[in-house]
Amino acid sequence: MGKVSRIVFVFIAVVLLIFYYIVGGFPIVIENPDLLNDYEKRIICSEISLDSVVNPLIDLDFSLGDNVVFIVCEFGDCEYNAYPEGISKRRVLYCKNNEVLQKLRDNFNLRVTGCDISTVTTRLLCYKDKELVYCDSFNIETHSMGVQSPIFGYAEFMDKKEMVNILGLFKPYKGMFLYMK
Repeated sequence: MGKVSRIVFVFIAVVLLIFYYIVGGFPIVIENPDLLNDYEKRIICSEISLDSVVNPLIDLDFSLGDNVVFIVCEFGDCEYNAYPEGISKRRVLYCKNNEVLQKLRDNFNLRVTGCDISTVTTRLLCYKDKELVYCDSFNIETHSMGVQSPIFGYAEFMDKKEMVNILGLFKPYKGMFLYMK
């Protein structure tokens, strides 16, 4: 491989990386399975009945500190193409704005349906000061929006329109790698 072909190769690689960064394609998400296992051990089960209204984020204070919420759509799920109008259609979305996160928390009211949607692999992960404080399967589609939880099964958002407005403020993650620690 001559000097010119190396320069051309490097140039093409740099252009592709810049294009990838601008477009924000499919970041490679690296998760720590021990972290999720530790999180699941902290879950406290309580009696929740059909048609109960729950808000699993209500005890979180996103007004102060270093907070970030991620929505990670797995390759096998890839339902981000079915996201409602107004939500960025990307594999990973995130928000670091504490005001938006407080609004998310205040509007995260869910009605328990008694159903189970076992195929949901998209996740909502909430971090407060770099510690995972909430993680559940998350369904965002035009026809159904809710959370699949080991505690209460599937629950749908009470105010889907407001949730779409809030999630519309989330930005696409444009990095090539996302390490969930």
